[in-house]
Amino acid sequence: MKRQLGEHALCAKAIRKILKKAFPEIKFSVRSQSYSMGDNVRVKWTDGIDTERVKELIWHFEYGTFDGMTDMYNNDNMRKDIPQTKYLFIEREISDAVMEKAFEIVSKYWVDYQGCKNLDDGVSLPYGWSTPRQFIWRSLQDKDLSQEITRELIAA
Repeated sequence: MKRQLGEHALCAKAIRKILKKAFPEIKFSVRSQSYSMGDNVRVKWTDGIDTERVKELIWHFEYGTFDGMTDMYNNDNMRKDIPQTKYLFIEREISDAVMEKAFEIVSKYWVDYQGCKNLDDGVSLPYGWSTPRQFIWRSLQDKDLSQEITRELIAA
């Protein structure tokens, strides 16, 4: 007997196809999961393009949104023409090589982090504690780290 794929698995399959066509040079991990009262699709990749460009392509695969104020899930994006999932998580990771190179730059030029020996040294700042890793992650999250730019950063 052939096993039927759930809608969340079909959704992951459709997302894989779209991402492979749009960004053939980037290796994405697209995983689906189902559980009581829902399912999700998780999209991950390292470096490369920013999350907004991915979100623009695949946001319509999530059939609703969670409203924390009312503690309710709203089915406000349901479509019958494509497979959809309840939750769509989009996560870009930053490679150690990019983090280390950015740390070299930050610890050299950013006054608050000049005394830091590694990415996880804590520093007391006027707005609280921070580490170079946290600062770099926040600074690079919305930046395009395509392969060409990443190679330039590492080579610098």
